[in-house]
Amino acid sequence: MRVALVNGICAKHDAISNAVLAEYGYLQEKFGREGAKFYGYALDYPDWNHKIVQSSAQILCDEYFLSADLVIYHFGIHYELFNAVLIGNGRAKQLACFHNVTPKALLGAHHHDVIDRSLSQQYNLFFADHIYCDSAFNKDCLSAIGLPEEKLSVMGLPVEAFESRGRNLDGDGCVRLLFIGRIVPSKGVLELLKAFQLCIRSGRLNFELKIVGNLRFSDELYLEDVRKAMRADPELANRVELVGEVDDTVKQDLLAWADAFVLPTYHEGFCVPIIEALAAGCYVISYNNSNVPNVTGSFGTLVNTGDIEALGKAIFVLCDEWSKSADNGKEPILVGKTGSWSRSEFTTAAQEWVSQFSPHEHRGRFLSLVRRFACAT
Repeated sequence: MRVALVNGICAKHDAISNAVLAEYGYLQEKFGREGAKFYGYALDYPDWNHKIVQSSAQILCDEYFLSADLVIYHFGIHYELFNAVLIGNGRAKQLACFHNVTPKALLGAHHHDVIDRSLSQQYNLFFADHIYCDSAFNKDCLSAIGLPEEKLSVMGLPVEAFESRGRNLDGDGCVRLLFIGRIVPSKGVLELLKAFQLCIRSGRLNFELKIVGNLRFSDELYLEDVRKAMRADPELANRVELVGEVDDTVKQDLLAWADAFVLPTYHEGFCVPIIEALAAGCYVISYNNSNVPNVTGSFGTLVNTGDIEALGKAIFVLCDEWSKSADNGKEPILVGKTGSWSRSEFTTAAQEWVSQFSPHEHRGRFLSLVRRFACAT
C-alpha cells in the first residue's frame, strides 16, 4: 500500500498539520515506512518519508506519487500544490479532507486576496472522488456550492486529550480562565478583554486569565492592539497574562490549572481547543456560531456572536457562582444547555462527551476510508 499525502505545510502547533500528522502515523503503523509519503512546501518532521516541493508539477512527476494506490489532500486555504488533484496519477482514487475557509469579512484587507483565491480553489474538490469534512458544518458549506451528497462524509479531527491530573479545588473563589487560539480578530481576543472590563465594573470578582496563542500564526498588528489594551487598564494588567506560544507540556499544565475556557470566536471549522478544554474538565464560554455548538455540546454557555455584554454576563455569572460556592464550602454548580452538574460531575460527563474525538476512534474511521478507496489492499 502506498498513500501520497499532500498539504501546504506540516508544522507543529497547527490544527490542519496535526490532522496530517495523525494520518501519516496511522499509515506508517499499518503499512510501514513506504506506506505514506508527504508532499509540501515545508515540514517540521525531517525523519518522515517526504519530498519538499514548490509546485504541483514536481508532485505529478514524482515516482512514488505516480505509483501511489491512494492520494489524500488537505484543504483549508489556497496553496498551488492542491492543483495536483485536477490530474492525479491516472490510476489512484483521490480523497480530500476539507477544513473550511475563514470568511473574508473576519480578516484584514491584506488577507482578502488569498481568501478569494481559496474560495475559487475549493472548486478543485469536485475533482476528488470523496471529501471527508471535519464537521457537519463544513459538509453543509460544500453542499451549498453544489458538491453532491454522495461524495461527502463527516469525520471529526482526532484530539489527543491530555491525561487528567484532577481539578484544582482550592476553594479560594478565584476562577482561573484560559484562552487558547491564534491572536487574530476572528478569535475575539479584544472582545474578551472588553467583556472582562464589564465584569470588573459589575462587582468585585476574583479571576485570572491566561492567553495562549501560536504567535507564528497570529496577526502582528492585532497582537499589538491586545498588548496596548492590557497596558492601558491596570485591572487587566493585574489579572491577564499574555503567555504566547507554549509546548504540549506547558499546555497540559495550563489546562489542569484552568477552571473555564473562553473563546469568543467568529468561525470554527472544527475547534480542537474546545475539545482539549472539555477533556481537561474546563467549562466553556464562547460565541454561538459555525461548529462551536457541535463540539461544545451541553458543556458550556454560548452567547450570540459579537454580543460583548452577553459574553461579560456569562463570565460574571460563572465567577459569581464560584465565589458563593467558596463562601459556602461547596463545589460550584455548572449549568449547561441540558442540565447542571457539580464540578466533579461535570468533569466526568465532559470527558465522556469528548471521547468520540479520540485518536483511537479516528484511526479506525480513517483506515476504513483508506481501505474503501485504495487501489491495493
